[in-house]
Amino acid sequence: MTIAKEAVYALHQRLKDLSIDAPADQLAYLAKALESIAGQSTVYDIVNMSDEKLQELLEAVNSHLADLNASKVNSLAAIDTAKTGSLDAINTLKASSLSSLQTATTGHLSLLDTRKDTNITAIESTGQTQLQTLTGLVSNFESINDVPNGSSIMNEVAKRNMIEPGSLPFLFGILSRQNDYWGYGDLTSQLGVWYNNVANADNMLQLLAGTHAYSTSYAGFYRPPQLYFLQGRNGMFIHKEMYVKYSVSSNEYTYPYAALGVVFVKNTTNADITRTFYCGGSSYWSSGYEGLGVFVCTPNNVNANKSAISSVTWTNI
Repeated sequence: MTIAKEAVYALHQRLKDLSIDAPADQLAYLAKALESIAGQSTVYDIVNMSDEKLQELLEAVNSHLADLNASKVNSLAAIDTAKTGSLDAINTLKASSLSSLQTATTGHLSLLDTRKDTNITAIESTGQTQLQTLTGLVSNFESINDVPNGSSIMNEVAKRNMIEPGSLPFLFGILSRQNDYWGYGDLTSQLGVWYNNVANADNMLQLLAGTHAYSTSYAGFYRPPQLYFLQGRNGMFIHKEMYVKYSVSSNEYTYPYAALGVVFVKNTTNADITRTFYCGGSSYWSSGYEGLGVFVCTPNNVNANKSAISSVTWTNI
């Protein structure tokens, strides 16, 4: 019950109490107060109107609450529908994007494969063209460099250090022995007589080639071994030298320098070959260990089986 309704009931009860013996002025005062509260209506109209208004208000509140509930349900349903629609749209877009990406990738791979084949074909074609050009250049070069027999052009362009065909390698050195009386590696009679004894000929070749077993003993060279070439078929080698020594020991002239040389002759044909060899020299004879000798050294196997060569045979010529 509202405050207005309570006031109306209080006025109604007071009117009942005063209606029997209340004076006129009191009744007029109460009527004025009632009019200020409820206007020109009667007490019963005010009571009845208050109940109706309360009922209307209650119904309006209930209706509003019902509308709110309905709006809530509708909003939730709309949100759920929108969510479902969005997810479906996202899934559709994802599938479409993946399909487009796969299609584009396949297209690019196909294009790359096609370009690869095209480039390989172009490279092979260019290579064939360049090879044909080089082949032509080689053929032209051979044609213009085909020197006829008897031409002097090679004599004009040949270098001085050119090794001519048929040249023979020649290893030459001068052993000190006792001609240089000081130092290490002196040699007198320790390795025997060489110039006429095939049993000691190995010593000369081993000292020249550095394959001896004497360490630095007996290997004191005045002029260390060096490789030369006897140029062409008529090649020659001439060595001249004069020695002036102050004698401090008889060994200086008893065991003078020893000139050692070896010419390598290799037969690269399937038939015997002939080489003519001329050798001349002079030496001072004193102790019996000096003299001029020429030997032929023959290995015990042929060129085709070089690894089987284990010894050589010396012949004094």
